[in-house]
Amino acid sequence: SIILKTSNSLESENKIIIYILLLGLLFKLGTVPFSYWLIRIYGDLEKKVLFYQLTIPKLVFFILLIKFLTLFYSEDSFIIYILYVLSILSIIIGGIGGTFQSKDNMLLSYSSILNIGFIILALSSLLISTPFSSLDWNLEENNRLWVIYQ
Repeated sequence: SIILKTSNSLESENKIIIYILLLGLLFKLGTVPFSYWLIRIYGDLEKKVLFYQLTIPKLVFFILLIKFLTLFYSEDSFIIYILYVLSILSIIIGGIGGTFQSKDNMLLSYSSILNIGFIILALSSLLISTPFSSLDWNLEENNRLWVIYQ
């Protein structure tokens, strides 16, 4: 069985497991590389089912993503940079794709991709830029980041 080791530095086996879990969460949220199934499925749903699918499961997966990122981002900032790229691509694809839609369901699916991009961009920039984001921050890091913001 596969068990995540709890040590200060992530080992390569743990990084692969973490990346696979992150890809699963991003797949269920519908970010850009995984959004094409979302567009096809949401295009054929009834309105009641569509509104349910756009809200409740996404909230659950965003909570899981936030918990997941707060556990592992301080040891591996590569995850945050991947999230930056995926969120910007989601914003671009969601904005361009939603511009030319005439069906309500398709417009809502592209809008969902766009909003997911904005939320993941805000989450990843919050995690990387604030001194309160790491659990072991000290006064020197806080002063260094404060000088950057001034």
